[in-house]
Amino acid sequence: MVRRARALAVLFVVLVACAAAAIVVTRSGDADLTAPEGTASGVEPSTTSSSTTATSTSTTTTSTTTTIPPTPTSVPGVSVGPLIGGPGPIPVLRRIPTTDRVVFITIDDGAFADPDALAVIRDQAIPVTMFLNQAMFRSNGQYFRDLQSVGAVVGSHTSNHANLRGKDAAFQHAEICDMNAQAAELFGHAPTLFRPPYGNYDQTTLQQAASCGIVAAFHWSATADTGEIITAEGPLQAGDIILMHFKPDLGMKLRFVLAQIQAAGLRPARLQDYVASAPATAPDAAPTAAPAPAAPAAPAPTP
Repeated sequence: MVRRARALAVLFVVLVACAAAAIVVTRSGDADLTAPEGTASGVEPSTTSSSTTATSTSTTTTSTTTTIPPTPTSVPGVSVGPLIGGPGPIPVLRRIPTTDRVVFITIDDGAFADPDALAVIRDQAIPVTMFLNQAMFRSNGQYFRDLQSVGAVVGSHTSNHANLRGKDAAFQHAEICDMNAQAAELFGHAPTLFRPPYGNYDQTTLQQAASCGIVAAFHWSATADTGEIITAEGPLQAGDIILMHFKPDLGMKLRFVLAQIQAAGLRPARLQDYVASAPATAPDAAPTAAPAPAAPAAPAPTP
């Protein structure tokens, strides 16, 4: 009996010892597993924190450098860049710098008053700019007032359609400026847009034009006197200025021209709106001297 009790006591001690050893081993193993995780965890928060900081800094920097206030325009919905061209002091333009899907119809001289053209411009609400000679608007004044009443803008094309290039200042001043009083009497204001006859000008032309209120001079990048739009530089594109004349069948030709403009995914727009809405030319982007642009490819019109 005593021996049996001793055997049981020895067995109990052995079991207790084994259990204690197992607990020690288990804790040691847990320590081996948690130490690397703790180490990685110790590094990871630091990395995460650094990454978060960098992201926040990057976001702030991007927001600051790319936020550019929109350029205000005088006419809602008009997008246009600075008007640069010619030797100054006013720009000479063959095309308007815009991404809007628009082109500009201009009609010169005023020799023939086609009533159908008035009807087309009125009924189709076509915005056109008329570059008129004084001799022409003097003889067809009511016709041009009627066109003005349906939205046509009156521009200057000199008194007598003289070739201005190379002429002295007095001659050019008389041709450009002396018509203004009669134009103001007939149309309510003197013109501010100008096209030199034949597209010919020099710096004296622009100086004299500026002296009597002209803000921009215009050449052209397409012609349409036959009713077919002919461009000098590839397909009709946004910003093109189309040259036509007051000739017989102008109304019919305007219908053809409007169809071609629409087929190109474009629409006619009011030239004066884009001139008025253009941002001021930056001081470092002032126009540089340039020769008068050559006329587009044949047929060569008489503007």
